[in-house]
Amino acid sequence: MTKAMRSAGFTLIELMTVVVVIAILVAVAYPSYQDHVRKGKRAEGRAALLRIAQVLERNYTDRNTYVTDIAPLVGLAANAAVYSGENPADTTSSYRVTVTAPTAGCPLASCFQLVATPNAPFADADCGNLTLTSTGQRGWSTSGTPSTAALCKW
Repeated sequence: MTKAMRSAGFTLIELMTVVVVIAILVAVAYPSYQDHVRKGKRAEGRAALLRIAQVLERNYTDRNTYVTDIAPLVGLAANAAVYSGENPADTTSSYRVTVTAPTAGCPLASCFQLVATPNAPFADADCGNLTLTSTGQRGWSTSGTPSTAALCKW
C-alpha cells in the first residue's frame, strides 16, 4: 500500500476513541439536563399555585368566602381538572392543581390549601406534591433529607 492510500480514512481505533469520548460526555451531561428539566417543572408548579392563590384571593375579596371549585375561576367548566401550564386545561402540564381545607379547624370558606400533584408522566421523587395555604405557608409532601429540603424550599 502506498502512503496516500493509508491516510485516506480513519482507523477503527480512532473511531472507537471518538465513540468513547461522546459516551462519557453524554453520561455526564444527561443527568444534569434531567435535573434542569425537573427544576423547570417545579417552577411551573409553583407559579401555578401562586397564580391560582391570587385568583382565589380576588374572589374572596368579592364574595367573602373561598370556593371549593377553582376551575370556573380560571376559565374552565365547573369541576374540570386544573393544570399548571399557561393553559389550565392542558393535560400535558407538569402538575394538576386542587384546593382543599388546610385543617379541620379551618373550613374551606375561611382558608384554603392549594396542592399541585405531579401529572404523569412527570414524577418528582424529591419534592412530591407542592402546597400553598391561604396564610402563605409553602411546602412539599416528601420528608426527604436536608439536601432534598434545599431543592424543594420555595
